[in-house]
Amino acid sequence: MFVNQPKPTPSILMWSFSLQRGVYKNFVDTFLTIVKEEGPAELYRGLTPSLIGKVPYAATNYFACDTLRKSYKKILKKDEIENIATLLIGSAAGAISRSATLPLEVALKHM
Repeated sequence: MFVNQPKPTPSILMWSFSLQRGVYKNFVDTFLTIVKEEGPAELYRGLTPSLIGKVPYAATNYFACDTLRKSYKKILKKDEIENIATLLIGSAAGAISRSATLPLEVALKHM
């Protein structure tokens, strides 16, 4: 049975095309075949897990950046933040958000 065979989705569309030379003629044929046989909704399959991973990262990144900016202004009693400080704050916020959301991303990839 071919029920357990992986279906080509947009995230692996080009990968499928490159591996299955005899099945699809080109990228457009791959796209049209998926839409015709499985419907346009199939093109978005796999989007939900990606969004589940990206939303917490973005939220923690903005939260960390905002918190660090407010703390910087409060501690140094400044209204403006210099370019180097902005760079360091953004880098720290990225590191904090990546560290906070990496376990979720790893868990989603193993699902």
